[in-house]
Formats: sequence, C-alpha cells, structure tokens
Amino acid sequence: MQPIKSILRYHFGEGHSIQKTATYSRVSFSAARDYVHRAKRAGLSWPLPAGITNEELKARLFPNADSIQLRHPVPDWAEVYATLSRKGQTLQLVHEQYLAAHPGGYSYSRFCALYRCWCKRKKVVMRQTHVPGEKLFVDYAGKTIPYRDPRSGKSHRAQIFVATMGFPSFTYVEASRDQKLPSWIDSHQRALAFFGGVPQAIVCDNLKAAVRKAHRYHPDLNRTYEELGAHYDVALLPTRSYRPRDKSLESECELSDSCVR
Repeated sequence: MQPIKSILRYHFGEGHSIQKTATYSRVSFSAARDYVHRAKRAGLSWPLPAGITNEELKARLFPNADSIQLRHPVPDWAEVYATLSRKGQTLQLVHEQYLAAHPGGYSYSRFCALYRCWCKRKKVVMRQTHVPGEKLFVDYAGKTIPYRDPRSGKSHRAQIFVATMGFPSFTYVEASRDQKLPSWIDSHQRALAFFGGVPQAIVCDNLKAAVRKAHRYHPDLNRTYEELGAHYDVALLPTRSYRPRDKSLESECELSDSCVR
C-alpha cells in the first residue's frame, strides 16, 4: 500500500497535480487518478486517520474487490508466459482464449497491462538504450508465408526478412525465396538502400548465412558476409546463442500484431 499512501500524500498533503503526483510516485497517470478518485469517494485525505491499518485502507479504497475479482477471473500468468513461448502465439490470441473460457473477463488492454506488470515482477532486466543511426537489427521472422509461382504453378514458402533501426524503430520488411547466402546478402543491400544510409553496426542472429561457427565473443563469420561489412564499412555483431533479448527489436517485429508495448 506504500505507493497509494505516497499518492495521497503528494496530492492531498502537498497539493500537487495528479500528473506530478504520478511522476513523483512512479506510477501511471491513470493509476494515480484512479486512487485519488477512490480516496475522495471513501472520504479519505492526508494525513490518514490515526491508527488505520493497510487492510482497513484497502477495504475503504476497494470496497467491491471481492465482486470485481469474481467478475474478472485472474489468468494464470505463468501459463500465459509459457504459451507465448510457443511459435505463432501472441497476447491477442491468448486473450481470445481467455475470453472464451471466461466471458466478460478483462478487456484486451487491461489484460496486456496486467501481463506486463506480472513480467516486471518476474524478472529484472537491463533496458536497452539505442542511439540514432548506431545499430540495425536484422533477422528472418519466425513465420513464413505461402506463395505460388505463376509460371510453374507450384506452391512455395517465402521467408520474411526484417531489418529494424534501433532508433527510431524504422523497419524494412521483404519476402525472400529462402535464407541462403545470396538472398541474405541481397536483402541487406536493399534494406540499406531503403534506409538511405549505413549504421555503425548490424546486429544479426546466428543463422548459417551469417555465421559459420557461433561463439560468445569471437564468432566465425561467413566470408561473403564479412566482405559485405567491409564494403559498407559497417561492424557485424552476431548475437549470443540462446539470448533472445540481444535481438529484442527483431522479436518485437514478429509480434507487431500483438499487444506488446
């Protein structure tokens, strides 16, 4: 209850606006506004009544907590997390499954907000800060798309090449016939032409077209790929194996139709 007490102190005790109260309390504006409105409805101000306990404060601020809990069953966030690790799953699909089991449950936006809060408590990670023009993140998206050759009439699966600038997340996407070296190099050339410039470094995954032998510190790059880096005078930085956060922007592109952000 400490964040709530801070909100009441900043707003009612020190007279700050809800916006400044939210900033000082390190909560969202909507959360600060909600707590202030709840306090007014409960007849609370600052200082709080002497001797009031956290349980009593919670009961006065959330008098219908039990009924709200009944109307909106809380999902098993650990199960949601495990589901999202499967290929092709997004928060939107998981939310649809949740509503199918619990009609009238949390809205999509609330579902996403609660899941993000759960993730923050689950594991602390360092936030990446991207400098304009510094890094370009490249990889193939997880899913392929079908297409038909108009000449032969045969069906094929196209690979989706994605290139995203670290800042401001400007993205280039194209369909490729495969993930072989010629396609990999050609996609890079078209992406750089699209951006109209060259970053300081290109961050890629450990696919065969880029890396002959993966290593945490000194990966053995494909010779042709090295020549591309030398031609454009750009550093090539393969990510560490089994470290998906090293290529977070690429992962976000694959989930662009879900609620992330």
